[in-house]
Amino acid sequence: MYRVLYGLKGDDPPDDNDLRHFADANGRYHTWPFVRETVVSLTGKMGYRPYVLPALSFSPKVEEDDTETVPDAEGEADTSDTAET
Repeated sequence: MYRVLYGLKGDDPPDDNDLRHFADANGRYHTWPFVRETVVSLTGKMGYRPYVLPALSFSPKVEEDDTETVPDAEGEADTSDTAET
């Protein structure tokens, strides 16, 4: 198990959602190389061919409740999947 500690400078308290998002994205990103090294080291020490985990690549997270709004001719937002033309 790994523990990652980050520090904040400044007087303004951070938003809880910002902290959660930062921890989810950066915590995984910053610890993954150590997890990969541990797996390689342990499998090698057990006499197996070292098992190398893949490198991580992150894609932007898309919120499920986000809907694209397209204004109709009257300027009202149309949230339907197909906008009439």
